[in-house]
Amino acid sequence: MKRKQENCRDVRPLPLPPRRPLPAFPAASRGTWPVSEQQQPAFRQSGSMLRRVAGQAEQAAKIFASVIAFVAIQQWRKIATIIRLQRGENMLKPRWKSKRMSASKKQTKLNVNLRHPQVYHYSCMANRFAIQREDGFLLAHFGLVSKKDVLLDRLTCLFPESTLSSLKENLVAYSEGIGLPKSKIPAWPAPTWIESNFKILPVVDFVHLCNWNDAFAEICFWNYSQAFAADTAKMGEKKGDIHPWGIALLRCDLDLQRAFLEELYET
Repeated sequence: MKRKQENCRDVRPLPLPPRRPLPAFPAASRGTWPVSEQQQPAFRQSGSMLRRVAGQAEQAAKIFASVIAFVAIQQWRKIATIIRLQRGENMLKPRWKSKRMSASKKQTKLNVNLRHPQVYHYSCMANRFAIQREDGFLLAHFGLVSKKDVLLDRLTCLFPESTLSSLKENLVAYSEGIGLPKSKIPAWPAPTWIESNFKILPVVDFVHLCNWNDAFAEICFWNYSQAFAADTAKMGEKKGDIHPWGIALLRCDLDLQRAFLEELYET
C-alpha cells in the first residue's frame, strides 16, 4: 500500500498540444459586401423585394385562415340545424320570441297602485246619460239638460273592450252594493259624438266611483299608459304607484250612477 501511494505522488499531467491559429476569414465576413461596388445596389433592391414579398405572404396567410374559419363555422351551423330538425325542434321560431309570448300570457294583472289624480281636465254635472255600443268599444254620453230640454253641458268618453272586461268585477260588485235605481232616469237619445268637449274622444282605462248621503254620487274617469304601468310593476311594490291622468270628474245623483252601471253591463 505504501508503494502505491508513492507512485501516485510522481504522476504529472500531460502537456496540452499547442494551439493552432484560426484561419483568416475573407474581408467580406468583416462587414463588407462579397461583391463589387457595382453589384451592391442590385443586391439591396432584391433584399427589399424579398421582405415585401414575405409581408404579402403573411397577410395572405391570415386572410386564408380567416376564410377557412368562416367556412368551418357555416358548415357547423348547417350540421347543427340538420341535427335539430331531425330531433323535431322548430328552428323557425326564435327562443326569445317564445319566452316573450309565454311571459305575456302569464302576466294578466299589473301589480301597481293607482293614486288619485290631483287635477282633472274636465268637470261637469249630468242628469242624463246614453250608451252607444260599437264594434270593439263603447261610447258613454252624459248630458246636463234643463227643464226646457236645453242641453247645457255634455261629456263623451270611450270605453275599449279591454277596459270593460278588466273593470267588470269591481264595477259589478259596487253596483250590487248600492242596489238598483229607485227612480227612473228619463230616456235621452245618444247625441252625435263627432265633436266632443276635447275635440277628440278620451279613452277610459279606469273608473272611480263614490256616493254619499244616499243621494249624491261621483264618477271619475282616469287614463294611464299601459307601458308605463308594466315598467312600474317591474320595479317592485315600493315604487309601484302611478298617477293617472284625470280625464273628467262627473257629479250626478245616486240613481243616475246606479242606472249607468246597470246598463253598462247589461246582457
